[in-house]
Amino acid sequence: MDNYKYTQSSILPHESIWKEDLILEQIAHDLAYKSQKNKKYIKDFKSSFKVHKIKFFTGTSGLQMVSVEPKIGISNLNHNVLAFRGTDFIADVIEDLNPISIGRKQFKKNKKNIEKIIGDIGTNSPVILTGHSLGGALSQLVASKISRHIYKKINRIVTFQSPGIHFKDLNVKRKINSIHYRMNDALVDKAGYVFTPGNAIVFNFYNDSKYFKYISPIYDATLAHKYFPLSQLHKECQSMSVDINSYVSMLQINSSQIRPLEELRKSLSLMFYLFLKIIKTPSEPKLKLTIIGTFIKVWQYKFIYDLYIASKNKFLRNSTNIEKIFLTELILHLHYVIEKKPSVIPIKIIEKYFVHLPLLKLSILQIISSLNSNDLKIFKSHVEKIDIFPYQKEYNYKLLEASYKDSSIV
Repeated sequence: MDNYKYTQSSILPHESIWKEDLILEQIAHDLAYKSQKNKKYIKDFKSSFKVHKIKFFTGTSGLQMVSVEPKIGISNLNHNVLAFRGTDFIADVIEDLNPISIGRKQFKKNKKNIEKIIGDIGTNSPVILTGHSLGGALSQLVASKISRHIYKKINRIVTFQSPGIHFKDLNVKRKINSIHYRMNDALVDKAGYVFTPGNAIVFNFYNDSKYFKYISPIYDATLAHKYFPLSQLHKECQSMSVDINSYVSMLQINSSQIRPLEELRKSLSLMFYLFLKIIKTPSEPKLKLTIIGTFIKVWQYKFIYDLYIASKNKFLRNSTNIEKIFLTELILHLHYVIEKKPSVIPIKIIEKYFVHLPLLKLSILQIISSLNSNDLKIFKSHVEKIDIFPYQKEYNYKLLEASYKDSSIV
């Protein structure tokens, strides 16, 4: 790190912590998704990061954990670690859709086992809890709800692209030292009502044209969820003289926040996983239409109507510009499918929830009318690039132009 323009007053944490967090990112993003069967990977990981012990644990309801014990004094990892795997299988998706709090079921079903593991690996060293996505939410739940004598063994929490938890699950009496790494304009960290207190460090790497596709805000947010921001920053800073603070910003987290998109988490989560499928799908129009058809079929009944409700007053008062952009994209996809492929929408949904083009147009109009002139410029730059499905860019342009004109009259 000698070539970095790094100062003690940097937005990023102290250099020794940052070095440690680089390894934690690899554990949370990658190692936690492996198993004991990946012997070569585990051997290489131990060698690269000076680790002497890695052990995987499988719980119920889809929970998977991995403990890592480094060679203290040799490795940049200075504490034992327990990492929780993020969303990977169907059981994890169900956890993401938990109506009360993300990860709550996995935690409750495995609480005793988790406490035993932390107790064992925390005997000689304080433990860091970490995780990516769902794994980050589980880290926060564990630190908030485990027994007091086990909690004392926790050094800190480090999450990567993680949602928050329900405010009822946060133990406000515990001063939990936390760092939450996230990507700017991402989607998953908008879920949940509160994060364990500390700092959220936000990265902006959307100029990485080798990775991001620039065809849709949600598409790029989906890609951002899989991104390794700390590793990318480390890479760029090694190859050139870079002021690392130009890539990051910091938010202090010390209280619960109004989280408009949390109310739409079920719908957004399903959309998110279908976009993961789209990323791996060839670009044939028929195949993409099949996926959007699946998307609509999965979005049964109440969730479609929720989009319209969310576009009304309460959501618009409390949401950020990027949240309005995400919601608009969902509505544009629905509008496209209803007009281009109407047979996908079951008649009973249309009859019960009045899911029709005028309602969706009104939703877009309400969102656009809530924007000030500066937000509208940003909104246009994001929304007008949406080009997921055949000829959708041209289709959306006509629809949006009409809404822009109508909004100036409202």
